[in-house]
Amino acid sequence: IGATQRLVGLDNTATPAPKCAPAPLNFLSLNAKGLNSSEKRSHALHLCQKARAHVVYLQETHFKIDSIPKLCNHIYTQGFYSNNPDGKSKGTAILLHKSIPFVADSTTTDNSGRYVFVRGKILDETYTFANIYAPNTRQDKFLQDTLRALHDFTTGCLVLGGDFNIALHPTMDASRGHSSTPLPTPLKIRKLLHQYG
Repeated sequence: IGATQRLVGLDNTATPAPKCAPAPLNFLSLNAKGLNSSEKRSHALHLCQKARAHVVYLQETHFKIDSIPKLCNHIYTQGFYSNNPDGKSKGTAILLHKSIPFVADSTTTDNSGRYVFVRGKILDETYTFANIYAPNTRQDKFLQDTLRALHDFTTGCLVLGGDFNIALHPTMDASRGHSSTPLPTPLKIRKLLHQYG
């Protein structure tokens, strides 16, 4: 399992939900680097439970469309997936803890396992959960198109997270305090994120 990724605009890996939540929700985002072995799935679910995450965003699940292993368990009882039809790469998932009375009314995914959006209700509040796994090049173009699709899909409180494959704030997000990505790209992406949310 790779290092945890922070949710956009939030500083911790397990973070309270926005103010529109009816009760505190903890979110966790993990780049799993493949979950096809039962040991890796078990380890990932253990990390989620240890973090007391209510909603989990996973990237790089590497599931094939025709052979998705069982990822939900007695703790995380709902799962929504986007998989790459071309083989074991990419893939995103959103898992929900059994204590969350979430009722989904719509889901959308892309054709290559890069994002999954889920809309539904927790009690009387409408939520849109969005998990994005961006490519490691041309992130700005990908995110512009993806955020446009997300904008059209979103109703209620939006919680956006995932792995954008770029250090949006290099002094905080990059291990050495700087990024090899030219500065205009993170600035453009931050502007896009503010524009859509």
